[in-house]
Amino acid sequence: MDRLFEDDEEEASYNWPTAPGEVFSVCVQSYRGDEGCRAEITYSYSANGEYYSGVFQRLLGSEDDAQRIPCTFAPGHKLLVHYRPDKPEVSTLFEQDMNVG
Repeated sequence: MDRLFEDDEEEASYNWPTAPGEVFSVCVQSYRGDEGCRAEITYSYSANGEYYSGVFQRLLGSEDDAQRIPCTFAPGHKLLVHYRPDKPEVSTLFEQDMNVG
């Protein structure tokens, strides 16, 4: 699940438990013509002995960002996943936790 929360829920999700995760795939596409690009990062993680996956989306403002994302977050890249304690299939990423490993 990507980060599309109300402010209160987003703040609460930062305090959710965390698990090591790994990038599975990265896709960068143009967004609304020439307005920019959108990166979509699919990742996997394990919580409570079960495996899950999630999708993180981010709008990118420049061509440089669009070219940097697939190199920085290539498949296998390690990151930290925050998951909802009562529904571990619900997860999110925070940019400051995406440069683990």
